[in-house]
Amino acid sequence: MGNHPQNYYRSSHLHRRCHRFKFLYGMRSRRTNRQPDRVVRYLIIHCSAGHKKEDAVFHFHISASGHIRQHLPLSEAGRHTHGFDRCSIGICYEGGSDADGNPKDTRTRHQCEAMNALVTTLQQVFPKIIILGHNQLKVYGGNACPCFDVQKEWMSKK
Repeated sequence: MGNHPQNYYRSSHLHRRCHRFKFLYGMRSRRTNRQPDRVVRYLIIHCSAGHKKEDAVFHFHISASGHIRQHLPLSEAGRHTHGFDRCSIGICYEGGSDADGNPKDTRTRHQCEAMNALVTTLQQVFPKIIILGHNQLKVYGGNACPCFDVQKEWMSKK
């Protein structure tokens, strides 16, 4: 397997981090005996659409080489999808537009593998999570982001 970028996201480090979140935030607090304020229901996938800046508004960013970078802990709400931030995890992949700025699925093989591994890990930790593309939310219906049919891709992998 060597030093290929996919070894980074296949490590148990990501899996442990996700399970720690589920353990800490999926149970009632001992002090207050109430559920936490943040319950994760959705996994929303975005594209950067030519923007090179890696913002800390997404939980995860996937570079063209397939490197996954976590910007926010899963316990924090991102700022990637207004109205869904508190109940979702955001993933953004680098790309999503052609040289002229038109929407296009520009994912590399490494990005597809990394995204598949990340989504699979998050599905194991949150079995009832619903995977959506940014454009599949009613509020953002005219948006092309993430430039591929998310539900079709992950429904075929179930």
